[in-house]
Amino acid sequence: MSGGGAGERGTTQHGTQPGTRDRTRPKTRHGALSRLGIGTQVTLTSLLALIAVLLVNYLAGRPGIRKRFDLTGTGQNTLSTATLGVLDRLPGDVTLDVFYRPDEIELLQGVVHIAYQRTARLLGSLREWSAGRIDVHYNDVSDPAAVEARLRELKLTGFENCVVVSYGERREVLRLKGDLAVFDLGARPPDDFRPPRLVQFDGERAIVEAILQVTLGEVQEIYFSTGQGERAIFGESDEDMDRLAGLLADEGLRVNRWSPVEDGAVPEDCACLSIVRPTDQFTDEALDAVEAYVLGGGRLVVAPAADDSELARSRLGELLERFGIEVQNGIVCQPHVDPHSGQVTVGVRRVTAFPIHPDDMTAHPVVDPIRGDRRTFLVSGAKPLRVTRQPKAGVSSPLFTSQLQAWVDAFPMNLQPDPLEAAGRKFALAVASDFRPEGAQIPAALEQEPRARIVTLGSSWIFTNYLFDSTRDLLRNAYNWALDREYRLSISPHNPDLRLIPEDRLSALPRINQFAWGWLPGICLAAGVITALARSRGGPPPRSRHSEPSP
Repeated sequence: MSGGGAGERGTTQHGTQPGTRDRTRPKTRHGALSRLGIGTQVTLTSLLALIAVLLVNYLAGRPGIRKRFDLTGTGQNTLSTATLGVLDRLPGDVTLDVFYRPDEIELLQGVVHIAYQRTARLLGSLREWSAGRIDVHYNDVSDPAAVEARLRELKLTGFENCVVVSYGERREVLRLKGDLAVFDLGARPPDDFRPPRLVQFDGERAIVEAILQVTLGEVQEIYFSTGQGERAIFGESDEDMDRLAGLLADEGLRVNRWSPVEDGAVPEDCACLSIVRPTDQFTDEALDAVEAYVLGGGRLVVAPAADDSELARSRLGELLERFGIEVQNGIVCQPHVDPHSGQVTVGVRRVTAFPIHPDDMTAHPVVDPIRGDRRTFLVSGAKPLRVTRQPKAGVSSPLFTSQLQAWVDAFPMNLQPDPLEAAGRKFALAVASDFRPEGAQIPAALEQEPRARIVTLGSSWIFTNYLFDSTRDLLRNAYNWALDREYRLSISPHNPDLRLIPEDRLSALPRINQFAWGWLPGICLAAGVITALARSRGGPPPRSRHSEPSP
């Protein structure tokens, strides 16, 4: 009885000990507050993390405090010290216009696009390190009207994959194929198949040289000789050269006249002297003045008269002989082929004018862009040239030649080949000479040695308004090469990207990108959602370490 009563008194109605809590009763108020506190903590933590990320991104964008690391195997995102020095000394804002559309040749699309991607990454690095002084503008080729309008603003004709470097009215065009990158076109059957590949990427050096060309130095002065019957530089007839004067002005050059009789010596500010088809005599003093100018490191662009008597009277041949270049008598002719019937004719005036094909051009900077694009240009009334003596510290080499079917038509000028003339001979129609003047020393402060350059074109018609549409690029290249508008900086070309994907299976690259940017993040997101749903369903509440086991 007593034991049972004592037991009854020691327990409550619900069977719990007096003074103890009922741990199975829900704590509604305290549980809600606990969940609210946890939610508030998670929300604040997320906001602080977001603020931290934004702050880090902001600080990373500050040029003065950020630090860049190039983790690529080839160091392709690292700018050279010379490039950084050029960017630090930019005198103003430079604009880089990018024109790009996929290559029409399907086999080349992959490697050309790789070169374009590397160019885009390089332009991004240049823009970042320039502190806003380089503006990169990508032209949308899907909008032909906008592209055409931009090309007109840049005073360019035609479209090609390129980067145009502009500073004020001066600009340089860098072609993706040749200037920025070098490609191996590969081989196709029946030869052994070899896929195209990117041999060398030279974008940094090419772009920095172009930036220097458009930003450094004063406007260069070009002088054309007058007073000896030369072609008129500002005349508007077909035989004059005012379209050439406009081209040189667009290239950032200033065109002037030089009269050896009235002005004497060649002006000191002359960057390049042009003598185009003189028909009257140069005096001894004028020839000596031109020779002294060239031997002092000057640049000369010349073209003789087509008539043998005018050539002899002008004495231009005597001037060129002092530099080892002979202008021979006669005019180079080639048989005329009718494009419709295919009939070959001689004895007509048309044989004196003919196109220069890429296979007749040599490997030289003046004609390389034209030869690489498989284009042609016209010559008319061209004199045959010959290199009789090489300069001591340089080289003279032909730029382009006639075809094997050509002949030299001299007296009596019947426009027919001489049956006694040996067949199978090509005639040089242009010669480029590059040499170091005798006795010239290299000052320690200069980055390149002084050079003298001469461009001799056998046809003066190349300069005229009549042929300008055909010879525009040849003339632009000739003057730019004569002026040495290049800056030889110590910027080594980067090697191509190291890729584990075979170059003949470039279609695998988009699949890898699709997996890396699409499927992989999606899989991670799905895994996170599944984990969150599994946790939200809940399970048995965790048992407190203070709870007592049930009897």
